[in-house]
Amino acid sequence: MFEYDTQIALENRKLSSDTLTVNFPNSAIVSLRHTKNTPKVMTIRVNTPGGAVSYIVPGFLDMSRKVIENLAVKYENVAKEVCRQMGGKVLNYEAKDILNRGRAEGEAEGIARMQRAAKLLRMGKSISDVAELTELSEETVTELAQTVEG
Repeated sequence: MFEYDTQIALENRKLSSDTLTVNFPNSAIVSLRHTKNTPKVMTIRVNTPGGAVSYIVPGFLDMSRKVIENLAVKYENVAKEVCRQMGGKVLNYEAKDILNRGRAEGEAEGIARMQRAAKLLRMGKSISDVAELTELSEETVTELAQTVEG
């Protein structure tokens, strides 16, 4: 938030012969997940060599409700659903979907390697050969061998 505000302030700076004036924009704290303990407003305190400045910013959820109220005045069901989604009930986004797919694929690949390793061990292959063929560590194959044999 502070970095964004600083960039906006610098874009709209006023420079005189000996003074740089920057005006920070109205801002908000974005909480992707919130609980009953998440504050509705937060005080931002900036300590500078010339003294401290503090200001209050609202939480994103309060701001979103105000925006929704104005944009969806005629559409009560839309406003309710958007508020429910913005409240953190469901937050899906592309990066999260990609991460979850990657985890699932990795888990499936790991299971497949372990199954291949177990099959190779039952065929009488050595632990070092199985480790090399399946790209599993010898320690993992050793542990697996104890369960396959036992």
